Amino acid sequence: MAQPRQYNQTNTFNDWTTTNPSDPHIGSKFDTEFTELKQNTDDLNTNISLLQRDDGKLKNESVHKDSFDQDALALIGASGNGFNVKGDWAASTAYVAGDIVNNNDSTYLTATSSFTSEASFSADSANWTLIANAAISTTGASVNTASGDGSNKVFATGYKYSDVTDIQVFISGVLVATNLYTISNSGGANNITFTTAPASGTNNVIIWGDAVVSQAASAATLGYKDTANNHKTTASRWASLQNATVVDAETSADSSEYSAKEYAIGTTVAVGSAKDWAVQAEDSAVTGSSYSSLHHAAKASASATASASSATASASSATAAASSATSAASSATAAATSETNAAASYDQFDDRYLGSKSSDPTQDNDGATLLDGALYFNTTNNVLMVYDLGNTTWRRTTPTTTDQGHINTVSGSIADVNRYAVEYKIAASAPGSPSEGHMWSDTTNNLFKVYNGTSWATVTEGQTEAEVNGTAISMAIALG
Repeated sequence: MAQPRQYNQTNTFNDWTTTNPSDPHIGSKFDTEFTELKQNTDDLNTNISLLQRDDGKLKNESVHKDSFDQDALALIGASGNGFNVKGDWAASTAYVAGDIVNNNDSTYLTATSSFTSEASFSADSANWTLIANAAISTTGASVNTASGDGSNKVFATGYKYSDVTDIQVFISGVLVATNLYTISNSGGANNITFTTAPASGTNNVIIWGDAVVSQAASAATLGYKDTANNHKTTASRWASLQNATVVDAETSADSSEYSAKEYAIGTTVAVGSAKDWAVQAEDSAVTGSSYSSLHHAAKASASATASASSATASASSATAAASSATSAASSATAAATSETNAAASYDQFDDRYLGSKSSDPTQDNDGATLLDGALYFNTTNNVLMVYDLGNTTWRRTTPTTTDQGHINTVSGSIADVNRYAVEYKIAASAPGSPSEGHMWSDTTNNLFKVYNGTSWATVTEGQTEAEVNGTAISMAIALG
């Protein structure tokens, strides 16, 4: 089976919680994460089942000859006698099975049980099996060689390795356990440090790593990972950092600016957050003389209300002005009419009252025929005169001396007449509140009665002449 499918996180729930504290997490995103995790764990379980038995031991037939590299085979020893490190290959030397030699930066294991080497390695090559070749010039693998001196423990590598398990290290053809060296990458230097200094030997330290391309890709990936993590951190800061300005995690440069959240609802931004600009108290400036949207909205509303009121008032004023104009026009017309009527009335009055004159006029003030009832004041006799059109003569409105005398006479006796009207009544019922001597003609009973001070007494035909004459006298007195 192929390698397990890699799990790649697609959602950061902590970021969601930070930026959306009041909103629940989206279920579909959980499903996506759990599905990818399940795929990865399923693949891992499948591969483990190919390697492990139920009792925890390696599965039968899971290890085969292809599982061992040449170095492992060398350690095991093909003949069962282990191996013997002989150093550099030498001519005319007796070798036995399990001997290991170095030649031209390569390591070889004897291929036959025993032999004596030839004069040259090329002639002797049939007796040897190549198990490590540090002399190979290749871009397919990352290989470094170094010469030990018995005291130096630190050796530089031309590649950047992240962990001791990224490489295999041989000293004089012997594979070195990973707990006997460490990897360090600092200050631009990539080093491997041994616990014990390698023995002296030319190019006897071989560091065999992954393919060059893999190493380059790994280094780039690690760089990208660090950069990506830095960018992620920076992005998170720009999104939700509070109470501080945003510092770039990649360059450590301080932007002197605040996060989106801080600008939205924070309290440390230089000139107020978006929240302040939106809903800062109506009469409180956000900064200087600048106010929030709420303030301007309230002012705009008040202005709009005032404008609407002004518009209504203006419309009312316009209507009133129009009405006033109409009224003014009507008034002007009425005034003109009044003026005309006044002139006509005055003319009529002037024709009716002719003013003061010393004698009777024959025409009015306009030279027209005198009107019946026309007036004028006669300054000669100091009397008001009225014109009688039917008799074409002027008549006095005050009596003459003779007429005035008659009037005075009548005026003198009017009191007695009034008294008689009180003392003598003609009625169907008795007058109220009578005094002694009052008379009453009772029309209901056709009787003549006189009040004697306590009651009404009937005057009859049998009464004495004196009584009748007394009554007559009383009437005569009453009539004057």
